[in-house]
Amino acid sequence: NRLVDIVEKIAGVKLKRSYKLDAPKGMAIKGDTLWVADVDAVRAFNKRTGAVIASVTVPQAKFLNDIAVGPDGTLYTTDTGVIPDPKTGLKHTGPDRVYQIKGRKATVALESPQLAGPNGIAWVQDEDAFVIVPFFGSSIMAWKPGSKELRSIGSGPGQLDGVEPLDDGRLLITSWADSSLFILDKGRNTRVATGI
Repeated sequence: NRLVDIVEKIAGVKLKRSYKLDAPKGMAIKGDTLWVADVDAVRAFNKRTGAVIASVTVPQAKFLNDIAVGPDGTLYTTDTGVIPDPKTGLKHTGPDRVYQIKGRKATVALESPQLAGPNGIAWVQDEDAFVIVPFFGSSIMAWKPGSKELRSIGSGPGQLDGVEPLDDGRLLITSWADSSLFILDKGRNTRVATGI
């Protein structure tokens, strides 16, 4: 219900609380549609009315985490590759993937151990690529759709979570490893907040 409250505040609408979300994570807005990554499916809601629009199942997904819209309108969602574990909470088993969603169909766009538990994803105009941050690594990667190559653009303290581009091309990134928020600028990171 907490995420539903947040979605309602962002979208400025009241959602039907009877719609089941399993463990929603990242969100992206495309036109009038709010897309939500939700474990093994991507859910779509009308951002103005809260009406349910669609649910796209991602059959091979283990733990969909974040979602972003590419420049051509295609949706991309990360799969951190973790499963529930009674001892540790979550266990990383892989594979580490990014799915693309086109025409309400999900396909694997990229699979690579270099993704190291891909978590946050954002389209970054200055890179002309998606930036993907890992939960089980520290290398921040740039990736162009259609390519199998990843390019490191910097590193962070580890257990990276969210990534958002700022208007000036810098990246705002969060880390669970040191409970920080930092800015990545031309390969260098600077902490702007800790203890969060």
